[in-house]
Amino acid sequence: MQTKKGKFLMDDPLPSQSPNPFADEGYKLSSLTHKCCCVAVKMHDDGSVKVRDTKNLGGPALMFNKDEWVAFIGGVKLGEFDV
Repeated sequence: MQTKKGKFLMDDPLPSQSPNPFADEGYKLSSLTHKCCCVAVKMHDDGSVKVRDTKNLGGPALMFNKDEWVAFIGGVKLGEFDV
């Protein structure tokens, strides 16, 4: 699936990528995922989003409502989280 900004989300990884351990639950990985160290994202119809760490299979999913997610994405685009 292609998003508006040209980034791709996928269920089936490319050969250089690790499998999506949460694909059966409807989570997507970025096409930029490499072997580890990624987050899996699940978008809901109401605009809420769940985020999971692919390195921590038993870990929790973080839940964001639509306003929180929009604010986070806006901050990312503005470089507020650049390190």
